[in-house]
Amino acid sequence: MRHIILHHHIFKNAGSTLDSSLAAQFGAGFSHLEDEGNPVHASALVRFLDSHPGIQAVSSHNFHGLSFEPFLGNRGYRAFNFAMIRAPFPRLISMYKYFRGSEPSSDLALLARKLDLRSFVKQLIEQYPHMVDSPQVNIIANDGFYGHAVSDSDLEKACARYAAFSLCAPVERYDEAMVVLEYFNSPVYLPSGLDMTYVRQNVSDSLPGENDLEVLLGEHVYKWLGRLHARDEHLWRFANAELERRISLVPDFNRRLAGFLERCKKLQNGDCRSHERHSQ
Repeated sequence: MRHIILHHHIFKNAGSTLDSSLAAQFGAGFSHLEDEGNPVHASALVRFLDSHPGIQAVSSHNFHGLSFEPFLGNRGYRAFNFAMIRAPFPRLISMYKYFRGSEPSSDLALLARKLDLRSFVKQLIEQYPHMVDSPQVNIIANDGFYGHAVSDSDLEKACARYAAFSLCAPVERYDEAMVVLEYFNSPVYLPSGLDMTYVRQNVSDSLPGENDLEVLLGEHVYKWLGRLHARDEHLWRFANAELERRISLVPDFNRRLAGFLERCKKLQNGDCRSHERHSQ
């Protein structure tokens, strides 16, 4: 059985930071798999893995079929699924800042460059509902296909799927999540184990007024967005509760967390990883 890490890279959810750790861990054994924005189905993933026997971790924004483990298992693969969930309001602000600073090669980038946050969000609500109607629930439950208003049944499905992920945690608790991930997944990668230390990637400056969003967005837009975000907020709370449950099972968690933070500090200061491990 060949073990593969699959990073479901959700846009603006610390995915670049996580990818950087996987790249440092696995070297040439880490790869991105994208198809110009098209879904990456399980069959395409298997073809890619079959033709690249040294690959141990794959990241994609467009994995289609978050529960395709039976398909992989029948072909000799066992997947560790990674993804992180972010509080929906901060995620939206981060998305706005990203588009505002990117090349004006898309409609959203053009909008962000010429509009303030309130006007940008109003445009999303009016013309791009898939971007604001609990998109993280829709990604987990429906592989990102937006065919209807996100529902309670979608939320239930998303929570059930996400609970089975090896990495099920909120972005805001990144360090704790990595400690849990190292503990539960390192046995597969003995003797070195997983090293998820990191240097944060794609950090953006704060937006003036972002700590008081109701004022920044205006009461009407803020409340409307809150209704659209409601199921993403529930999924985020679910991720917090599931991380707490897993933390409770890790022995000497606080000691491990302190050690992890120290290793990250050394890495950020330019020191070598404590147990760098590259695939052959």
